[in-house]
Amino acid sequence: MEHSSDMEVRRRSNRGPGPRGDDSGSPVKRSRTKSQSVDSGFTTVIAVAFVVVLGGAAVFLFAPGVKEAVFARFGLVESQHAVVIDAGSTGSRVLGFKFHRDGSGALQLDDELWVQDKPGLSSYADSPSGAAESISRLLAEAKSFIPESGWAQTPLTLRATAGLRLLPKDQSDAIIGEVEKVLRSSGFRPEDPLIEIMNPMEEGLFAWFTVNFLLDQFTKPVVDSYVTLDLGGGSTQIVFVPGARVEDLEKRRHYMHDVSVMKNTIAMYSHSYLGLGLMTARKAMFKISDEVSKVSSVCVSSKAPLTFKFQNKEFTIERDEKASADGCLELALAAVEAEGVHAPAELAGRNISGFSYFYDTPAERGMVKEVVGGVVRVGDYRAEARKACAEADSGFYCADLSFMYAMLSRGYGLSDAKEIRLFKKIDGHEVSWALGCAYNILEG
Repeated sequence: MEHSSDMEVRRRSNRGPGPRGDDSGSPVKRSRTKSQSVDSGFTTVIAVAFVVVLGGAAVFLFAPGVKEAVFARFGLVESQHAVVIDAGSTGSRVLGFKFHRDGSGALQLDDELWVQDKPGLSSYADSPSGAAESISRLLAEAKSFIPESGWAQTPLTLRATAGLRLLPKDQSDAIIGEVEKVLRSSGFRPEDPLIEIMNPMEEGLFAWFTVNFLLDQFTKPVVDSYVTLDLGGGSTQIVFVPGARVEDLEKRRHYMHDVSVMKNTIAMYSHSYLGLGLMTARKAMFKISDEVSKVSSVCVSSKAPLTFKFQNKEFTIERDEKASADGCLELALAAVEAEGVHAPAELAGRNISGFSYFYDTPAERGMVKEVVGGVVRVGDYRAEARKACAEADSGFYCADLSFMYAMLSRGYGLSDAKEIRLFKKIDGHEVSWALGCAYNILEG
């Protein structure tokens, strides 16, 4: 509301008082003292500085999106929340998101919660109640992030990825049944569907959206957006918007999809390779299975046996006397070739981002900085694999880095010199398909 007011303007006089003590008397123009000049100059400087600061503040506040972001920071605009539970193969993660809408009505991300609970739901195949307890712990974190007054309006969904897809149906159904009880009693608004074993295509598309949304790529031509490579435990995804016709799609037409992005329909290339996640690749390279859980491998350099758990089963891998970097790479290349990975030629000239295990393993080895990430070349994976294979005790790094190199080079056809940007977070926000999922839910 505007208020009118009477304004009293007082001006500083350059004349001294008249004989009666007022300004009406003397016609003589008196010179100002030094102190008067300094005082006047100082006042002018202060006034000019105030105007400059005020003008700068006005320009800043009226810049696109700034006013809304400032208001959102101090709780002066309405917030919208969403809770997404990512039930992955190696762990479950709850992501809570806080958004506001800018002047155009578009969602802007303000804050988020990320908490992980291990192991993944598929590890509770023999005790479904344990899966429910895991999810209950994550929901408690979400409740501490979102004000209780907003719980009933906050959509909640659980999306399971490769881990549950690989379980027998009766076991995955038992887990889902127990988890659903916990979700429906949480106080959040159940999304439809509340629980879903996510389509691999959706997982990749949501991850692609997250990366390009956080990098502000949607203000540019969509064909300039990043290619995204996501390496999980049970599968790996590739997603991009082709700038030209993709070759060799005669038997892969299902890789192309018409997708709505920011209210525009876009032809996208998206595919998930189930069986080429990091853990499933280990199983292929080590030639282990539910029946064979102890083997020797040329990918193990340590004298002591290595163990890892996947889908509630433990595997033991011992060192083979012929252990070598070249021998390990051969196994990795064979695992990739067995899945018939497609190599779009356009990737050679595109910006590419990698995350999940593509980031985690290089960060653990010091190839990029923790959290910040960085740029690596495809050949760096091979060089680091050779280094790991020669170490006395490098754990699974020899195998894992060899597989990543095989996937990038033989699988996607990238040269050793090709650069890849690795992310854990962008602008402080977690790189996860869950953000794309939350955005999609709130936009209806």
